[in-house]
Amino acid sequence: MSIVLRPNGLSVLRLSLVLIAAAAPGSAQVTNSAQRASNGTITIFRPLSVTATANMSFGRLQPQGNGQPGSVILTSAPPTQRIATGVSTLPGGTETPAIRTLSGEPGKIYRITVPASAVSTQGGHLVNAFTLWTQNGGNVTSTRIGQLNASGTDVLRVGATINFPKGTKQNTYTVSVPISILYE
Repeated sequence: MSIVLRPNGLSVLRLSLVLIAAAAPGSAQVTNSAQRASNGTITIFRPLSVTATANMSFGRLQPQGNGQPGSVILTSAPPTQRIATGVSTLPGGTETPAIRTLSGEPGKIYRITVPASAVSTQGGHLVNAFTLWTQNGGNVTSTRIGQLNASGTDVLRVGATINFPKGTKQNTYTVSVPISILYE
């Protein structure tokens, strides 16, 4: 059996069967040969490429003077917003959700997985309640499914909430969020 690749991209499967009958000495050999051809197609998909455009940063934050716990929600949908409770947001902290640019086979879907929680690089504060937004699909937090457009691209943005205990100091808070993407 052999596979022959043709320049037009089609392949032909050739199956040759040879029967040899050996009888008593002096008898003739009998050979039977059969060929079958089959056409097929091979589809090659573009691999998925994921580029980290931005890592998550809640920006500069200052606990309010009462020393109470607080939290900040960093939205995933543009324009990026910080919604603070018990914390003051300060300018100049380059706040941004985690942003990933994806490219691959047009129209293919992908599934997004983020952890239930993570911790901030500064202070080890709890980060949870992740939200997901894609350029092509909008808010996909509940489905966690995105789809590449007709050009084979999409942008994924991941937001979250950071929680602060009493006595937290002013700082710029960033988070390294492990994002897994399963390409289908």
